[in-house]
Amino acid sequence: MLIDRINQAIAYSHRHNKKVAVMFIDLDNFKTINDTHGHEVGDELLKRVANRLTTVFRDTDTVARFGGDEFIAVIPEVEDIADITRLADRVLKVLGTPFDIEGEELFVSASIGISLYPDNGQTASELIKFADAAMYKAKEEGKNKFALFTKELHEKSLEIFILKNRLHRALERKEFLIYYQPIHDTNTRELIGCEALLRWKHPTKGILSPALFMEHLEEMGLIKDVGEWVFKEACMRAKEWNLGVHVNVSPKQLVFKDLIEFFRSTVKECEVNPELISVEITENSLIKVKEEAVQILQGIRELGIKSFIDDFGTGYSSLLYIKSLPIDGVKIDRFFIKSMESSKVDRTIVKFTVELAHSLNLKAIAEGVEDEFQLMYLKELGCDAAQGYLFSKPIPEDEFKEYLSKFR
Repeated sequence: MLIDRINQAIAYSHRHNKKVAVMFIDLDNFKTINDTHGHEVGDELLKRVANRLTTVFRDTDTVARFGGDEFIAVIPEVEDIADITRLADRVLKVLGTPFDIEGEELFVSASIGISLYPDNGQTASELIKFADAAMYKAKEEGKNKFALFTKELHEKSLEIFILKNRLHRALERKEFLIYYQPIHDTNTRELIGCEALLRWKHPTKGILSPALFMEHLEEMGLIKDVGEWVFKEACMRAKEWNLGVHVNVSPKQLVFKDLIEFFRSTVKECEVNPELISVEITENSLIKVKEEAVQILQGIRELGIKSFIDDFGTGYSSLLYIKSLPIDGVKIDRFFIKSMESSKVDRTIVKFTVELAHSLNLKAIAEGVEDEFQLMYLKELGCDAAQGYLFSKPIPEDEFKEYLSKFR
């Protein structure tokens, strides 16, 4: 019915030289409410949201629940875009008032994307897709906002579509590479390991970092195959070089029930000493699978593989939670290392993190070490290891072999 209403509005607007607005409304952090209060409360909240939305729009407008916590409004006969932006403001305000459910006040906000016919799209599917893209822009800008679809957003959406289309067969085409960044002992400067970092050799864009495509890999369900390929490559290099290799594990990989079994079979197949392998999992990833985290990490430990919390200090986990995890070490986020020289607060945070790690019998590795001051300070603190541009940027496999030979 939603699609039919959009098509009717397009037909009418085409005849009368008017515009149609499609408003994509996505509730912010709805999953948190579901997780903390239960699905019954979440369902009731969705009903209350729907009721409030119907008070904002005209009888000639259409409001539909599109799926999950997403709603779409269709506003025909638009004469002035300013009317639509004022309407979006009213939606944000009406949803900003707390909801009283079972005697408890619940707060919710929304991110809204707006597309227009004929300015942005000619069909219902185009208008929905472009309103969705604008909604994501509103989320990126801080949520509880609205954004209009623009030519720049269209170009970005097209670029992402082309990128994702190529990404589908990148593994099959052997376009993925692994770069390795050395990890050194802070005291002796001895090379003690490296981190395996995924790269994509795009046919026209060159070498791309995972920041540009990892989200798409996860969204498209490709992370399992790519993640397994990276882990196997890391195992083979650890065996070949007799050197510790750290491998990043995506939060999406943690939900796969056969993850531990895959680790076990791959280590066996590659005939690598499992003690040479370390998996890195971000602090926030562990929080997302809080109940299963101990079980996952315990399974990793039983294989003889080490585990580190990556980006330590940037998440929201409690010290009690960290204490309960069967891990081998933490990696101090580069943000704190970068500011050590200029910020007493960051120096204190790094000092506290190293002391905390050692008090729990954990190793502490600093990321993003770029100069001698940082290394000397980390050495004074007793930080176990460091990686960063002071030693080397991430480099391809053949260059890392040369780097390794110099230290041997």
